[in-house]
Amino acid sequence: MDNLLSEKHLLLIPKTRYKMTLRPILTLKVILLSGCFFLMQAKSPDSPCSPTEHELAEAYIRTYIKIAIEEMERVGMPASIIIAQAMLESSYGQSQLAQSANNHFGIKCHKGWGRGEYYHCSDEHTKDGIGLDRSCFRSYMTVEDSYKDHSEFLNSRQHYRFLFESNSIDYKFWAEGLLKAKYASDPAYATKLISIVERYDLVRYDKRNVAYTLPNPNDFEKPIEFDAEKGVNLAKMDMRVLLLEKTLQEAVLFQKEMLELQNDLKKDLQALLAQYQSSNKELSGKVEELSQHIDKQGELIVAVQHELDAVKSVQKHIIKADPLACFFNEDGTPKKQIDIFPTRHRNFDGIFYQSSRRATALGEGQSFEDIAKLYNIDTKELRRFNELGEGEENDLPKGCFIYLEPKASTVSGENGPHTVAAGEDMHSISQRYGVKVSKLYQRNYLKKGEEPVAGEFIFLNESADKKPRIRTSIDETGNVSNGDGFGGGGLK
Repeated sequence: MDNLLSEKHLLLIPKTRYKMTLRPILTLKVILLSGCFFLMQAKSPDSPCSPTEHELAEAYIRTYIKIAIEEMERVGMPASIIIAQAMLESSYGQSQLAQSANNHFGIKCHKGWGRGEYYHCSDEHTKDGIGLDRSCFRSYMTVEDSYKDHSEFLNSRQHYRFLFESNSIDYKFWAEGLLKAKYASDPAYATKLISIVERYDLVRYDKRNVAYTLPNPNDFEKPIEFDAEKGVNLAKMDMRVLLLEKTLQEAVLFQKEMLELQNDLKKDLQALLAQYQSSNKELSGKVEELSQHIDKQGELIVAVQHELDAVKSVQKHIIKADPLACFFNEDGTPKKQIDIFPTRHRNFDGIFYQSSRRATALGEGQSFEDIAKLYNIDTKELRRFNELGEGEENDLPKGCFIYLEPKASTVSGENGPHTVAAGEDMHSISQRYGVKVSKLYQRNYLKKGEEPVAGEFIFLNESADKKPRIRTSIDETGNVSNGDGFGGGGLK
């Protein structure tokens, strides 16, 4: 998948011919380049007819960045890396492979590829240097097909799995990861990708810029509903806390901007008044126009003042609001809560990886049987993968992780212990991290059926010093009795 050789090295003919579809802008560029080829016979190498590398790059970005962003939204790979790879592998869409086979990523046929093929010579970096290699490359009907196949190719390969499991859109991490996974044999491949991203500021396409809108103060007065049977939706609480924090920060910045704008408007008004007074004799024809302008400035100042008052009102509500009040009883003890599983980025098949195990999440209105049918897994097998007894699958909360293969013996990417939250049990902790519940019992000296007290530590990959405190009984108010009040679960 390295940069392809020039046309003079081409020795091959495609096995399957397709009618190629090129976008209008790139087609125009190709026509101009063709005309320049003949004119260059009589002109110097510096002829203005030849487009610069920067011009080719900018034209390529304008043409294909939308597809790269769509693929980022679909599979979670940064758009900056997607289009940087395409620019590097296809020489900004000008390579023979890109022109003849719509292959912008230099993906070879590989075993199992049953569609269009194109044979081509390419440079291959080996320990002995760069050598010429005659290879079979994939051929596509359109450039869009090339982008989609590139995403699916990476997402379906085991050695690229760690990139998608990271849920990261850091372009340097992806560039180095692709080299580590041997996407290309060029040892400078990661450096070249990073250079392209930074040269053309492609990282701006990995961000989402959401305009700030002033919230309604009434939104902060509505308490989160609590159902004693079903518990509290922690996702709503998290969203509410984030909203409060974001709104407070934005309100302070907005207030500062409004004050600066008000001061600038007052200065403009004073300048206009001074100009009006000093130029009254010479600018008699402009008097009416200036008067109207002054009136508009005055109205704008009033409007800005109203916005400032609204910001102050929101700030007061934020200060008074207690986003955690509905999660505690009157005596200060926490109410029973249902553990909400963290959001994971899923691929186009609705699958993500937890501890290197394939999993999906239980959606709104979706049943355990629906997931079994969707992924063609026997219900009993799916129940075994998730360590559930018959009928227990009906009590799973929305968002719960459902594993499509047996859970792991150890947890990937987690070093410290897990702190038990109110409403959590050993099975929900097992589902959250994708580790067998029997392993958690063993490492924390627990017997089947014993459940730790909220606030205790559950060790995931190593053995605890001693057994954590165990819930022994629940009184009528829902408060937990913990026996003598002593137990383990401390950090090692």
